[in-house]
Amino acid sequence: MRHLFLASVLLAILLVEAAARLGETEAELAERYGKAEEEMGWGEDKILVFYKAPFRITCTLSKGRVRFITYKKDDDWTDDEIRKVLNKNSGQDVLWSSPKVTGKNDGLFMYEAADGLKMAVYDKTNRMLSINYLSDAIEGVKQKDRESQKSMNAL
Repeated sequence: MRHLFLASVLLAILLVEAAARLGETEAELAERYGKAEEEMGWGEDKILVFYKAPFRITCTLSKGRVRFITYKKDDDWTDDEIRKVLNKNSGQDVLWSSPKVTGKNDGLFMYEAADGLKMAVYDKTNRMLSINYLSDAIEGVKQKDRESQKSMNAL
C-alpha cells in the first residue's frame, strides 16, 4: 500500500513538471525540457518534440508561441491525470467541462475550457491528449495583447 501511494505521488509530480503550456515561447520550452529531441518547420509554424517521462510532448508554435500541444503516453490515462494536464494549460483558474463523447463513441472525448478560448480532445485508443487554442480565440488573444501593449506604452 505504501508503494502504491509513493508511486501515485511520483506520477503526480511528473505530470506537473511535464506539462508544457499553451502560450509559452520556444525559450520557455527549452528552459523546461532542454533541447527539443525533434524539430520540424511547417510553413510559418514550428513543431518541437520533447520526451519527459511518461510523455512524448509535441508542441506546435505559431508566431513564436505554443498554440497546440499533444501529450502521448504508452499506457492509459486516468481521469485525474487528464485533469492535471488540462489545469496546467488553463491559465488563471479556468475550469474545463466534463468530457463529452464525440462521434459514435469512438474513444474520443472532448473538453472545453470555460473561458471559451481552449479545447482539448483525449484519444483513448492512441492514449493522447491534445490541447489547443480555438482558431478564432487566437485573434482575440492577439487583440488583447495589442490593447495591453498600447496601455503599457501610454504609461
